Amino acid sequence: MLTYDDKLKRAMKWTCFGVIAFFIALVLMDSANARELPEIVEPLDLSSTWDGRRVTIFGYARSCEALQGRLGSNYIKCWVGTSLGNVAVYTDFQLYGVVGERVIVIGVYKESGRFGGFLAEDNFIVADTFIRDWE
Repeated sequence: MLTYDDKLKRAMKWTCFGVIAFFIALVLMDSANARELPEIVEPLDLSSTWDGRRVTIFGYARSCEALQGRLGSNYIKCWVGTSLGNVAVYTDFQLYGVVGERVIVIGVYKESGRFGGFLAEDNFIVADTFIRDWE
């Protein structure tokens, strides 16, 4: 028959095991959600092999327009590219004075999908980083 002390020790052991297992699961989930490193790609080279992957493109911001989503959220659609080709870039943050400037865009490339509640262009990037480059 187990004494009170033995039951307490067993409960403490299982509690410690549970806490350790919880923290290990937390670390594993956090590492699974880590962003992959973006790869540098030319706008013309974007194809189905890059769909859903983080990419970096360099180019000139051709035109930008402020749009409003179906639920009223504001976003920016900007065309970025080189003389050989352009790609549509969607972002949630404001861009000031980037038209005609050289920019670096980092984001997830998508062949098709929605942005702002609407169907987006084919072949677009959802940017999480939009940097004005200096030469």
